[in-house]
Amino acid sequence: MCLSGYMFDSLRDIEPYLEAPNSGQGPTLALAREISTKHGAYVAAGFAQRGDDVKEPERPPRDMRSHVDDPKAAAHRARVHGKAFNAAMLVAPDGSLVKIFRKHFLYEADTTWSDEGPGFEYVDTPLGRMCVAICMDMNPYCMYAPFEGFELATFCREESVDVLVVCTAWLHPDSDEAAPVVCDKPSSAMLWYWAVRLSPMHGRDARTVICNRIGKERTTLFGGSSAVFVHTPDGVRVAGATGEGTPTALELEC
Repeated sequence: MCLSGYMFDSLRDIEPYLEAPNSGQGPTLALAREISTKHGAYVAAGFAQRGDDVKEPERPPRDMRSHVDDPKAAAHRARVHGKAFNAAMLVAPDGSLVKIFRKHFLYEADTTWSDEGPGFEYVDTPLGRMCVAICMDMNPYCMYAPFEGFELATFCREESVDVLVVCTAWLHPDSDEAAPVVCDKPSSAMLWYWAVRLSPMHGRDARTVICNRIGKERTTLFGGSSAVFVHTPDGVRVAGATGEGTPTALELEC
């Protein structure tokens, strides 16, 4: 949600920021088109999607949710249904809207206004098969599904995804501390965790691009450390990463 911010208390609170890019309108679509045509690049951008803007996908999304008995999981389940979605758009180098992906697994902050997306999806492009996911999609469902399920990465491996893009508002590891220290280097803890969550993709030729927010909204501190992971038959390596609070861009050949 690159223009609206992330912290909203209710559907009514976020209503003015809901967008309908399938109609060809909206500030996030306009920005993504400007960037994509300027640089001749694919652009993934997070936004809040109106429920009535959803189009039926060409192929059924793959539902990777599992039954979770822990009562604490309720904190990650939607309280609003069908009205809005935490989403990300993929825009092609010519400025055309390729696809909209909806967040499948919700974080607590989403549940006040967003419904769960129906499943993980991919789209075939000249760059290869691409999947776009959002933040909590990298975690176990509701945080209490079996850790070794690796839902998103398993989907990408089984569907032969070449490029996984993850738009995130991932918290800084010390976000709850009274005086967290933000450095100009990437968070090793975050990079390690992401690499572990991506482990089913290791061993095949693929790329994962994670773009994480920096700075603070209300009392929540985000961890930056945007990174590109290169998966190969030999394992995985970090091709490059930004600092925890660095407003910069990565330009890599990998």
